[in-house]
Amino acid sequence: MAVKPEKILSGLDKTQLKPLYLVTGEPFYQRAFISRLKHLLLHTDMDDYNHEKLDGEQLEIRDILRRAESAPLFGAQRLLVISRAPFFGKKMSDKDKNAFLDYLANPCQTTVLVFCADTIDKKLKPVKEVKKRDMLIEFSELKPWEMDHWITSRVRTMGYKIDPKAVATLIERTGSHLNLLEQELDKLFAYIGKKEIIMSEDIEAVVPPSAETNVFHLVDCIGEKQLSQAMSRLQELSHKEAPVKILFMIARQFRLLIKMKQRLTEGESVENASKNLKIHPFVGKKLASQSKNFTDGELSRALRLVQKIDYKMKTGQIDANFALTRLIFSLSEELVIS
Repeated sequence: MAVKPEKILSGLDKTQLKPLYLVTGEPFYQRAFISRLKHLLLHTDMDDYNHEKLDGEQLEIRDILRRAESAPLFGAQRLLVISRAPFFGKKMSDKDKNAFLDYLANPCQTTVLVFCADTIDKKLKPVKEVKKRDMLIEFSELKPWEMDHWITSRVRTMGYKIDPKAVATLIERTGSHLNLLEQELDKLFAYIGKKEIIMSEDIEAVVPPSAETNVFHLVDCIGEKQLSQAMSRLQELSHKEAPVKILFMIARQFRLLIKMKQRLTEGESVENASKNLKIHPFVGKKLASQSKNFTDGELSRALRLVQKIDYKMKTGQIDANFALTRLIFSLSEELVIS
């Protein structure tokens, strides 16, 4: 059974810290892990000398291990954090691997060395050895259906409450990106001042719609054959996002619609379908409602058109911005792309 991130963080104790950690998974919790270590190890202004953060992409692992051997200044321990550590997702050279395993067998006891990695390969010996010593920390991403609890807990911690509809609006506008959610919540706390409850109108006043939200509304306009509104949505998106990303998001939306419509046709509930599609239940309900605007044939045709435009854009046969405009015309007005 996976250990919840909060339990990992609260379980950190200064007297039981490991001399080395390999941390991977959800970036928000990686940051929280480092913050917790700083809280445990660094207490005075002088301790700042004992906190060093380095970019793993810019250094060799043997250089990092040499730095880890340095003695702390004006304190008992150092905290050395290596961000973007690429060493554990691919095979190391024999020299690097041996150097790391030697250090792991006899680590510097006055340094807490933390490697933060985007990806790891658990089949590699260095990773296996780290895991064997209980030094591997894996933070799983929050499931979409766990977002409500995360938000309400964070809001409660700050002394506020949040209306359930406001939770749904916030998720719609930020998605499941915890770093972005934290930033937007901090803005909300500053905005509402002495108000006790965060409402949907507060979210709408402070949190801008995400690109995914704008794509959702764009596809809504397409389904309702509202060409002018669809073009306005496309123009809004084009000011902030590259054509390739917009096309990718449109394709993703139509794929989700196809999958949702198929599951509902087979008798699956919206709640179960959302869970199987790994989307938030609120998003699932909106997706189910949106799917009613399209027949199965229209959805399949839409996806084929998107794929055709994608090919023409990538092969330089058509200007990217013109291609998106032509696509929206075709999807809204039943025109044919030649």
